[in-house]
Amino acid sequence: MKCANKEEFEWLAKNPKILEANLTLCRVIDDLATYEVYIASNKDRGQIVTGIECYMRDHGVSTEEAMEKFQEMAEIAWKDLNEGIIRPTPVSMKILTRILNLARIMGVIYKHNQDGYTHPEKIAGKYAQGIETLKEQSRIILSASSRRTLAEKLDLIDIVERLGIAYHFEKQIDDMLDQFYKADPNFEAHEYNDLQTLSVQFRLLRQHGYNISPKLFSRFQDAKGKFNESLSNDIKGLLNLYEASHVRTHGEDILEEALAFSTAHLESAAPHLKSPLSKQVKHALEQSLHKSIPRVETRYFISIYEEEEQKNDVLLQFAKLDFNLLQMLHKQELSEVSRWWKDLDFVTTLPYARDRAVECYFWTMGVYAEPQYSQARVMLAKTIAMISIVDDTFDAYGIVKELEIYTDAIQRWDISQIDRLPDYMKISYKALLDLYNDYEMELSKDGRSDVVHYAKERIAGKYAQEIDTLKEQSRVILSASSRRTLAEKLDLIDIVERLGIAYHFEKQIDDMLDQFYKADPNFEAHEYNDLQTLSVQFRLLRQHGYNISPKLFSRFQDAKGKFNESLSNDIKGLLNLYEASHVRTHGEDILEEALAFSTAHLESAAPHLKSPLSKQVTHALEQSLHKSIPRVETRYFISIYEEEEHKNDVLIRFAKLDFNLLQMLHKQELSEVSRWWKDLDFVTTLPYARDRAVECYFWTMGVYAEPQYSQARVMLAKTIAMISIVDDTFDAYGIVKELEIYTDAIQRWDISQIDRLPDYMKISYKALLDLYNDYEMELSKDGRSDVVHYAKERMKEIVRNYFVEAKWFIEGYMPPVSEYLSNALATSTYYLLTTTSYLGMKSANKEDFEWLAKNPKILEANVTLCRVIDDIATYEVEKGRGQIATGIECYMRDYGVSTEEAMEKFQEMAETAWKDVNEGILRPTPVSTEILTRILNLARIIDVTYKHNQDGYTHPEKVLKPHIIALLVDSIEI
Repeated sequence: MKCANKEEFEWLAKNPKILEANLTLCRVIDDLATYEVYIASNKDRGQIVTGIECYMRDHGVSTEEAMEKFQEMAEIAWKDLNEGIIRPTPVSMKILTRILNLARIMGVIYKHNQDGYTHPEKIAGKYAQGIETLKEQSRIILSASSRRTLAEKLDLIDIVERLGIAYHFEKQIDDMLDQFYKADPNFEAHEYNDLQTLSVQFRLLRQHGYNISPKLFSRFQDAKGKFNESLSNDIKGLLNLYEASHVRTHGEDILEEALAFSTAHLESAAPHLKSPLSKQVKHALEQSLHKSIPRVETRYFISIYEEEEQKNDVLLQFAKLDFNLLQMLHKQELSEVSRWWKDLDFVTTLPYARDRAVECYFWTMGVYAEPQYSQARVMLAKTIAMISIVDDTFDAYGIVKELEIYTDAIQRWDISQIDRLPDYMKISYKALLDLYNDYEMELSKDGRSDVVHYAKERIAGKYAQEIDTLKEQSRVILSASSRRTLAEKLDLIDIVERLGIAYHFEKQIDDMLDQFYKADPNFEAHEYNDLQTLSVQFRLLRQHGYNISPKLFSRFQDAKGKFNESLSNDIKGLLNLYEASHVRTHGEDILEEALAFSTAHLESAAPHLKSPLSKQVTHALEQSLHKSIPRVETRYFISIYEEEEHKNDVLIRFAKLDFNLLQMLHKQELSEVSRWWKDLDFVTTLPYARDRAVECYFWTMGVYAEPQYSQARVMLAKTIAMISIVDDTFDAYGIVKELEIYTDAIQRWDISQIDRLPDYMKISYKALLDLYNDYEMELSKDGRSDVVHYAKERMKEIVRNYFVEAKWFIEGYMPPVSEYLSNALATSTYYLLTTTSYLGMKSANKEDFEWLAKNPKILEANVTLCRVIDDIATYEVEKGRGQIATGIECYMRDYGVSTEEAMEKFQEMAETAWKDVNEGILRPTPVSTEILTRILNLARIIDVTYKHNQDGYTHPEKVLKPHIIALLVDSIEI
């Protein structure tokens, strides 16, 4: 596919959800179809490893129950696929359609749990022949649709798509559908009261990526949510409702009901219908349109449409001739694949392998049938055939020792490795490498790999040039704020900060806020009687270190200290009051009341608000601005601000370009960290350790995202990855005697100690010392190598405490909670990570490290926050692992309370810690705001990573994955 660029391959390499769903669908459907044959053919081989057998053993269920579970997994995967093609999408619809079509192939090839790949005779069909074109006449028919009713227009598009000729008129059809949607986004036209019309429109729009709500179908339901029985005679309407129900995603109960209702009535009516409607109904019940292979459906629909009394002869003739012309191209491609396959002569040299060249090519027609994908089909067919050979080598012939060498040779991907292989493996190994060499030569004709490189370079250059211009324009916008009201000035500063571009104008913003404060320190201006204005000013000044009294909000309270109910309609005011309440410190009861008051009213109002305000309220209630990761909030706010009616176009464009340019830097840094991690090869040498290089780097973007902290991010990411290895050594693998020697060796910090260690510990010990040697060499360039000493001491400290925890676990000792916390605060990693976060900051001097080494209150608070939140999130898992020395267990034992009461106490400790952190950034401060911000941001990372008491570090797919994709994978469309 010439339209597929490097970014799309990168996106795919990260296994996006839609790909994972497709793989799951393929796996479970294949397991269902091949189970009985596999059992029969391997009954003499002892233990049998299939998905069905594994599930039966693990869950103690019957074959039928296991198969039902796998069918359920397939249905969930289909919903994920349907969800994955709904806009906005990270890649083009052409790319996503290939994934969807692969799923459709599975639905057809393995219909009724039959293995149609191994036994292709079950899915053979007949195709027509002929050549000619009526394309222009068909285009005129589409263009003349303005004279038709809405139902007729939709029917025409549906027919063109089903006849397989839509690829000739893609833009025309897209424009028509977009016009229909924009003209009536709420489907209020009286024609939509017709079940068939609404069902066709809904399915077409969903299949073209529009996120249409299925609640539209509620007009056909009664008060109990059941579809009206009066629809039972509308067979065409039911048929289209049935087809529409197959594009459902998760939680769309109305479409589940639609599927059940339409299926029941269609099955009942089918025997009594006349052709061609009877054929259409029976075919749909056998194979839904959305889940079928488009090319197969085209062939079927041509024959059905020919029976229609009011068919369009031009469209039908065009479809037939186009089908035959395309079939000739497909035959030529199949001939090319077959010649390649015959020349390899695997049938003779590897008799154990399946001879399935034709079936492999058929698979590719399901992925893309159109003429522009000719090269892609041939490449994919050859790849399917080759992986079939490799699969059969592993599955039916090779022995373990040979397969181990074969696997390693393929990992090395070097023809010189061929001499290590047994003769029969040399054949497929050489063919595999030759095939991919051919691919590279073929693609080089279009210069596609070079084009991607140059495109990136040009984009980067274009960004940098335009950013300089936009930066100056943005500076002028800020400078011209004297002509604005106070509320407008504050709103401007707030927008600039939320858009992530404030670091370009730090001094300018600081001067503006200082000017506001000094001009009116008691907030007496009449504009402060506006809840939104006062709330924004209070939060901004607090976040910039001003110790402003929250008593200012008393002007909005009654005599009893309650906020006036009249404020309940001021949603923007309440939203900003809510955000302001999160910068509270100890004893600020008015902000506690503000939080409760604003939360209650916002939760009540949220379902009734319009976008973008509804999105802002929902998002804030889920994640407050002050406690969120700044870079994550930037990505979110850019999309929200773009919806604002009165947005500043200069600021939004500057923010987008700046985000993308900074993302490029972040990707380069991640690449550096990933290469370092890969070279260490811990995944192979220390298989017990977590492989979390990407998550470790993501953590650093939360600490500092700005370009001047590039070195700091790389250093911190490597440290997080390294401490994860050390932690797993203590937590999941080492025995006490080995851990005691390991601990002592790290305290001595001398490479000569390595000989005392067992082999697996030598690996991480050497890597640890090498890493800090690298830090010293890097920082020596700026004369700062002496500060690495502070990071080393923190590393030694955490290792000592890891050892104590390991002994507690092995000995079954449960300490008093005070003893537990004394040790566990260090093992939270935040003493170490805070110190390390300053290493790459050129502005961090020795005095800052000395201050930090004394464990100031703000650091103690942050470490406590990390500890108690981690304890809450990991409690159930650690309990299941037999860990008794956990904070929750210790507290329950010491105070004789329940799990829920202990968790409430730990939540209370976290809230207290947050107040200490907020207090610690208020002036006067012993160190710079730049230093303190790292501590604040580390606290924010905890709040996001462990949201809803989930361990987002150990299980990033639950919490962090969407953020990682947003910040490191998907750039912002300009």
